[in-house]
Amino acid sequence: MKNEIIAAVKSFVSAKVVYNETVKIEDNTELWKTGLIDSMGVIRLISHMQEVFEIEEFDYNDITLDNFNTPNSIADLVLKYKTQIKQ
Repeated sequence: MKNEIIAAVKSFVSAKVVYNETVKIEDNTELWKTGLIDSMGVIRLISHMQEVFEIEEFDYNDITLDNFNTPNSIADLVLKYKTQIKQ
């Protein structure tokens, strides 16, 4: 499941935020530091992740630079919410 989430993050960022599907994004690419994503891109990404992975809403306290720093950290956050839904 984590690999699926990471792939979804990379795909969305390259296609819908950077508008360059050939851009190389690794699992631990720092999206903010490299300038691949900005605050508006994060808002769009949050909305996309909620829709695709059926997350009702991210807690405001979880919307941090650390949680949205890399595709890997974003996947960890999504998995946290997916685990909560199952319980």
